[in-house]
Amino acid sequence: MLNPYFAEEHNILRAQVRKFVETEIVPNAEAWEEDGSVPRELLHKMGELGFLGLMHEEKYGGSAMDVRAATVLAEELARSTYAGVTITALVHTNMASPHLANAGNAAQKQKYLPDIISGKKITAVCVTEPAAGSDVAGIKSRAVRDGNDWIINGSKIFITNGVHG
Repeated sequence: MLNPYFAEEHNILRAQVRKFVETEIVPNAEAWEEDGSVPRELLHKMGELGFLGLMHEEKYGGSAMDVRAATVLAEELARSTYAGVTITALVHTNMASPHLANAGNAAQKQKYLPDIISGKKITAVCVTEPAAGSDVAGIKSRAVRDGNDWIINGSKIFITNGVHG
């Protein structure tokens, strides 16, 4: 049932994502879960349908919708009960790409956001460390500028979406 408290655009989005989940994810996700991977082609389809750029600016190919749109995406993906697909998509849309959208300069956004929104590039979160887990206050890795280069020291594990990088 569509929620009467959401704007019509959110109800349309819900119906589109629900249909995508039922036709593209549910018939295939059991095998993906067993394999421990989400096919890149699925993410590209999601991008082509606009699901990966819901809250990003239109000038980069996004829909410029609000956080309720991201909530609709999360709810409908979660209905499938396939956590691998849900986590892969939501890390990309809600955790990793917003950093570029919110803090990137104009050149960086122009260079990367169109491909991120279309699903050609998938963003990742690289926080988890052996001694700190995912506690960002406890991470030890550091990047120090050395002339025109960066020297990165540290150790990371469980890089969510790293296989798509």
